Amino acid sequence: MIDAVIIPFQVPLPQVLPTIEGNVDYRDLRGQLTHIRYLLDCSGLESQLLQKDLQRWLAGKKPVSAKAQQVHQLHAQRALRCNIARILLNEDFRAFAAHLADSPLLQYFCGLSQRQRQKTLRQMDQVVGTVRNHARRYRDRLDQQWSKTDWSRPQAEQVLRRMDQVLEQLPKARQQARQRILEGQAVPNAEKILSLYEADVHVIVRNKAGAPVEFGNTLFLAENPQGLIIDWEFFAERAPADSDLLPRSVGRMEQAYDPILKAATADRAFDSKANQMGLAQEGIYNGVCPRSVQQLKERAKSWKFNRLQKRRGSTEGRIGIVKNVFLGAPMKSKGAKHRELRVAWTVLVHNLWVLARMQQRAEAEAAAQKAAA
Repeated sequence: MIDAVIIPFQVPLPQVLPTIEGNVDYRDLRGQLTHIRYLLDCSGLESQLLQKDLQRWLAGKKPVSAKAQQVHQLHAQRALRCNIARILLNEDFRAFAAHLADSPLLQYFCGLSQRQRQKTLRQMDQVVGTVRNHARRYRDRLDQQWSKTDWSRPQAEQVLRRMDQVLEQLPKARQQARQRILEGQAVPNAEKILSLYEADVHVIVRNKAGAPVEFGNTLFLAENPQGLIIDWEFFAERAPADSDLLPRSVGRMEQAYDPILKAATADRAFDSKANQMGLAQEGIYNGVCPRSVQQLKERAKSWKFNRLQKRRGSTEGRIGIVKNVFLGAPMKSKGAKHRELRVAWTVLVHNLWVLARMQQRAEAEAAAQKAAA
């Protein structure tokens, strides 16, 4: 079976949905479609379906270009969402086609509504030019008349440095936007300005339909069955492949906790022949999902493997708790060193929170048993 990989593609820029007042049915439908779109993006279901379709499409074909594959992925995504909307509305194909052509809401959900990218960029470019001129004027005025403010000179210089940092990057950022959208030319990742304020963030390829790429720093987390984070690694630079992260994590845990690790589980991105051999040599049960479909069928016969894979599913929830509840979205820490320090404190506080909840549950159960006796 072909191991198809979704190629990241540019997400269309949708038009702004009109505001409809006084129509409860429209608001309900809009809310339903918005939530369904969110679920498709975040659950990974759309990515899995597109990957299956891509495997079918590539089977028996000669090597295709990246552009041809991206076009097929876009059409498959639109077809999936059109079918979902048609069945939700209980319409036949002809009625839905007419409805879709006349409904900005359905076009938005199905990924068919696109604003004029070049026209929008030119308008944005004009606004950026105006803002730049204002910023330069205010910057020079602050530099010359800082004594009329409540700031000291060092405080004023701190603000001036921040303004200069943005002003120096604006010409390059505008040039890259013109190159990417107006001229249709790709910008190498190493040259891209991803943030005007954070220089040490990177492009993270997710290979997901709703979020093909993300921007930031990679954070590796490992948890035990009770939900305690027992290992983590923050990457200020680009992170290595997932398969290279597993032996690093196992080595750190064996050093920190002595060699008591009995089993390890992870998704298929962490699988490799070297990792299979390494876990076997260490006497650690291999619960990592294999890349090979044939191996997966064989491993699925084991109750222990299935149990570990089922337990692994809750790790996504743990990541969401750490990211959204403890770290904050977005994380309010500037610079890679400060973000790494924030992660260290977050892991400590998170584990204390988990242990406190475990103790509270144990005390509540003991009190219930005592009352029942």
